Amino acid sequence: MFSFRWSSSIATCLSLRVQLQTCLARQVAEMSESVVAAIKSAFGFLERDFGFAVSSSSEDAGKPFLGGSVRYVSSFAEVSVIVERMQIPLPPQIARVKDLAEFKRDFRISLDRIREYRLIPSQTRMRLASRDPEELKEGWKEVVKASLVGMPAIPPVESQPDTDSRIAARLDADAHLLRKYGEPYLRGDFSDWLGLCEYDWYHLIAGEIAQNRRWGEELTIENVERRFSRFRTYLEHLRREAGRT
Repeated sequence: MFSFRWSSSIATCLSLRVQLQTCLARQVAEMSESVVAAIKSAFGFLERDFGFAVSSSSEDAGKPFLGGSVRYVSSFAEVSVIVERMQIPLPPQIARVKDLAEFKRDFRISLDRIREYRLIPSQTRMRLASRDPEELKEGWKEVVKASLVGMPAIPPVESQPDTDSRIAARLDADAHLLRKYGEPYLRGDFSDWLGLCEYDWYHLIAGEIAQNRRWGEELTIENVERRFSRFRTYLEHLRREAGRT
């Protein structure tokens, strides 16, 4: 009886493995256009209209669950567009070129934060700056609700007939939103960069508190801030740059 069950288990595992390999092969076959080509097609406006050039690109060519990335750079800004290996486009990210030498690419701001910063009222956003953990949690809920309700809808991509179309639809939507909400940075206007980065910082800290991420220590604002010391160093740099100490 034991031998029969063992053999049956092995047969089941082998069958599942064959099914998985078949699924992966179908997924690769679906993706006829390279990920890099799809990104360049959607974000070509950066080169045409804003003077960017492709600084690097990479792709998991020929591998299951293709992913890839393209980085664009101008005299002022760097834009990173990444499609994860599960073929999920991430929100584009922007960094200041002047920061790259000292801070590398640690402090790129995502399109999601930029959209929130533009659309959510400042009094709502600033609830995340509270030093009261309970107030932070309530502020976090309000910001999340505002980000979901107040944001313009991204066109649905689930109805697209194949992987190429799904990825292209999402990249096109992100490209449109980047141009709409990120244009000042694309043109080199970073006059509100400090405010945006402060919002990103408060959003990060509040998220850790609201989601009860203890990581083996007491959940206090001070402990959470210490987890992100490099971000805090960058924020202090921006404040000194703006004449704020």
